[in-house]
Amino acid sequence: MAQMFPPFKSLGDQRGERIVFDVLQKLPDDWMVFYDYWAMYQAKDDYVNFEADFIVLVPGRGIVTVEVKDWRNARIRNGIWEHQPGGDGAWVPLGKKQSPLNQAFLCSRRLMKGLVDAKVVSADSKYQPEFRCMAVLTNCVPVNFAEDAIAQDQAISGKSNVPLDTLYVCGTAALHDNLEARIDSLFVHKGKHGKNMTPELMQALKNYLAPSIMFRRDFESYLQIMEDAGADIANLLPLLEESTGGVRVEGCAGSGKTVMACRELARLAALHGEGKRFLMLCYNLNLCDSLRRDPALHAFEGRNLTISNFHEFGIEHALIPAGRQDLISTADKARFFSEAAYPAIREYLSTQPPYDYIFVDEAQDFKEAWWDIVRACLAPQGKLYIFADANQCIYDHRSPLPELPTRVRLRRNLRNAQEIAAFSAAMLPEGETMEPLKLGGAQVQIAPGNDDPAARADAVRAIIQAILARDDIHASPSDIAVLTPWRVGNKRRCLGFLADVLDTCPDEGESNDEMWARLARCTAPGSTRIYGDTIKRFKGLEAPFVILADIPGLQESRGFDMDDLYVGATRAKFGLFIVPTVSGESLARQFLQ
Repeated sequence: MAQMFPPFKSLGDQRGERIVFDVLQKLPDDWMVFYDYWAMYQAKDDYVNFEADFIVLVPGRGIVTVEVKDWRNARIRNGIWEHQPGGDGAWVPLGKKQSPLNQAFLCSRRLMKGLVDAKVVSADSKYQPEFRCMAVLTNCVPVNFAEDAIAQDQAISGKSNVPLDTLYVCGTAALHDNLEARIDSLFVHKGKHGKNMTPELMQALKNYLAPSIMFRRDFESYLQIMEDAGADIANLLPLLEESTGGVRVEGCAGSGKTVMACRELARLAALHGEGKRFLMLCYNLNLCDSLRRDPALHAFEGRNLTISNFHEFGIEHALIPAGRQDLISTADKARFFSEAAYPAIREYLSTQPPYDYIFVDEAQDFKEAWWDIVRACLAPQGKLYIFADANQCIYDHRSPLPELPTRVRLRRNLRNAQEIAAFSAAMLPEGETMEPLKLGGAQVQIAPGNDDPAARADAVRAIIQAILARDDIHASPSDIAVLTPWRVGNKRRCLGFLADVLDTCPDEGESNDEMWARLARCTAPGSTRIYGDTIKRFKGLEAPFVILADIPGLQESRGFDMDDLYVGATRAKFGLFIVPTVSGESLARQFLQ
């Protein structure tokens, strides 16, 4: 698969360009394809904009600019390009500049000027890469399309210097016909000057071209690659289906564990109907609510599927039915139970109809004794699935996971842009790897450390203003989350100084329903308020931009450790900003690549 920039198609793209994108994507791994590239160059006292449908970097060869036309019918008649806009009826002549190869050629010239001006390549032509041109007509084989079409096109454009090594591709069948070899053949005849496409030159051109494409894309389309990559996790589901006895899936943050769990559970529930019973458990209340909102699971909950966090499950399905309300405790509007309740819960559950399938997400948060309760709910021939990341254990439980017959390791990060993934991977223990998507985002930015919460609040406000001011990505307040390690009332927390821009937890007693209502307000279209919360409460969630505020050093507080920083950083899809204390700055900077 060729390296595509950007690595996805936008839903608003032209049909012909979508077709060509899919075909070019199948070129070799070391080829680079830049889609929908536009830039400008200075001509005297003015600036000229230009656009290339595709720019292809061919290793060892050179550069091909590609112009795509999705005309229904087209022909060359008496040296003039004509087409039928409606597919039939009158033929309409095209202007000289609309000649497809001429457009590709002009893009080549303008691109080279930009490369020279930016000092990416030498102004001396003998050190410049070879350029070739290609036109793709995706929707027709032109009427009267003679073999001398290139000469005809030269006549149309009025340019005598259109390269002879050019290529017309007409119709989708021709587009699929050995395209790699045909592009490669464009460089058989070398020009008088020109430099082969060395790996160093490829990298220099990538560094120049990719940001111009990535950062101007529509923001929602830019993030579509992550949604598509998450959907691909379904390809691993057959592994789970073929296993017996139980499955243990481990993976880095953003590797698709929860997506896999939801899709496999929904598939099984649909397959077996109400003849089987399903249970999905987790520890985090916010994650539990998120699972209940998952479209794949929503249709089954309350029928043959129960979704709950561990404590609510034990209370609602064991302690209350058994009449043991005396074992239920309450704190911060959340109910829980202590170890004293474990025997009563196990005893009651062992008398109830068992579950045929039990899924446990974020299993690293479960205490060792809880697994006895989980097994008490499982049918003798039932199947247990657990999904875990030991590096996200932020509740100090740290107990061993059950050993199950099948173990799957997910190593690809499907959530974070490449820079965020690299920053987060540097926190992992030695030997653990995280393969990022080939998707560049905003660089990880670390503000100067400051021990004054009010000064950190000013830094957060400046970052928010800078994000919203960028007209190349059109971010909105709903795209931003501001997270801190500290709860309301902690003197180290800076979020209290940002009441004019943030919607934060008003007190320690906010219920989970109130938290979700607040999140819904902040992420609604047109919202002017930005969501603020603790890192722990945001676990299981994500945002395009995340600002981690008040990050301390490891020795600065007992309430913060490396897992908190790892979890907080991996919540960010596109941009990660850290506003630390003085010692926190030293901690964060050691993970920058």
